Amino acid sequence: MIQDRKLSTLKDYFRSLPTHRVQMVVMDMWQPYKILAQQLFQNPIIIVDKFHYARHNFWALERVRKRVQKSFQDKDRKSMKKLRFLLHKPKEKLTTREQELLQYYLELSPDLKKAYQVKEVFKKWMTQSNERNVRLNLEQLYQAIDESGLDEYQYMKRTFKSWEKEIINSFIYPYTNGYLEGINNKMKVIKRMSYGIRNFQRLRNKVLCSLI
Repeated sequence: MIQDRKLSTLKDYFRSLPTHRVQMVVMDMWQPYKILAQQLFQNPIIIVDKFHYARHNFWALERVRKRVQKSFQDKDRKSMKKLRFLLHKPKEKLTTREQELLQYYLELSPDLKKAYQVKEVFKKWMTQSNERNVRLNLEQLYQAIDESGLDEYQYMKRTFKSWEKEIINSFIYPYTNGYLEGINNKMKVIKRMSYGIRNFQRLRNKVLCSLI
């Protein structure tokens, strides 16, 4: 646990470690992390944690939903209060009534229907395990985004293109940042329970003690 994520701080920390032993690096989609890993380690395999790119699909669908709902009259918006839940619930887990309700909402807006279709293509891609199929289904996802014509998904596509190699690596190598994300959540709880700890060393000691 270090004080901040400034590049200078990270460089000093990693240079104090035997970096020649590092073969793989799992990270979120923050460009400076990738640049730093390439500078400090010897040809590391860089993997983007799945959580960090999967949420781009969630965000894009949410932006479409909010835009569409704003275009409806007040009475229609109130009737769509379950829409967010239905859009994100796995299709195979929807009850018959929920399927009917979702279909009704999708028919109200062509853009919403297109966004949901992109979401389903994304979901199919996420289930792939063979590298060839991963690449093939990723191209199908890009195509679905282009065909949808939805601006909300363009940022997601550009981000995926920029991190494509590292994203595909997440399907090939079974590593995630799940454990560290758990520690991060624990840190937030500790800070909240302590009404905010401004002294870094005290916070560090509390976190380390909680992990023993």
